[in-house]
Amino acid sequence: MVTTHTSAPEHDVVWQRLPQGWIELRAFGDQTPAQWWQRYLASGEGWLTEEARDALTAGFHRGVAMFSGSSFDFAGMHLDVGDRPAVWFLSTQVVRAAEDVVRDADRSLAYLAVAKLGAAGSSTSFTASDGRTGLIAFGTVGTPTQGIVAVGELSLPGDRGIALVTGMTSDPHRHQDLLIRVAYALDTTLLLPPGQTPPEPEATE
Repeated sequence: MVTTHTSAPEHDVVWQRLPQGWIELRAFGDQTPAQWWQRYLASGEGWLTEEARDALTAGFHRGVAMFSGSSFDFAGMHLDVGDRPAVWFLSTQVVRAAEDVVRDADRSLAYLAVAKLGAAGSSTSFTASDGRTGLIAFGTVGTPTQGIVAVGELSLPGDRGIALVTGMTSDPHRHQDLLIRVAYALDTTLLLPPGQTPPEPEATE
């Protein structure tokens, strides 16, 4: 897994654990997008063809331009190759707010997400690793179905705000995988004081 964060060093930073191979389009820390991308491409030395590198590079720069100046803390994607190829997209926005504002936003965002997805939309709750309860609304997009979109929300630890994650996948048969990815992104999103490092994940046997 990899980590990244946004915000200036003198402010609280948003931190999140992201999948291996993640292609970030919004947050690059102290690197420029070009520097970040060159480091990413270096991991593919020896197996990425020149044609694939050129296609990925063009797509990366288009994505960076699309999200430049947006309010997202993170936005990006990762690719599944092999027997079940798919494109996965996740974007995260943290809303810093007082506790009463968070509660109001929590209710309105849940209903808004379900309403936007229409009659085909559904919603489910989940429990974060520390007991917080989150909500994910999801539904198919396109006619005929071309993919799945999910919108999730979870209060930040200490009621310091809420994390909002929008996820999409190109594989309409993998909605459970998408829900897991959105829930995981929400569960690992933290707002940390300057200089504080995130906790290491517990080892599994």
